[in-house]
Amino acid sequence: MAAAPLTPAEVALGYHFRTRHHPRRYAASLGWLDWETQPAPFRRHDGAPRFSLPLGGDRAAPSFGALFRPPPAGAASEPLDARSLGAWLELTLGITAWKRAGAARWALRANPSSGAL
Repeated sequence: MAAAPLTPAEVALGYHFRTRHHPRRYAASLGWLDWETQPAPFRRHDGAPRFSLPLGGDRAAPSFGALFRPPPAGAASEPLDARSLGAWLELTLGITAWKRAGAARWALRANPSSGAL
């Protein structure tokens, strides 16, 4: 007699338990990287307008320690404009490098997804 088909919840839980990390072993995987199904490095949404923002990561920035000190009296904050928005997106959500191995090429992000961690 054939077993009853699994419910969607049983399929999801089974996948979760097979592929999660454990203190005594790595998560189970296919044993190879499926480069053909990697997500696109840039997000695009149908119908949303696209426009370029200026890059700003090469302009002067405060030191790490200065980020934790109160600003001097009378200091002006950065205006929210295309230049400051472009710099913020570049430095916080941008691609920091491209890697290549053979014909495969992939992006490294400033704030990567946890992925399979």
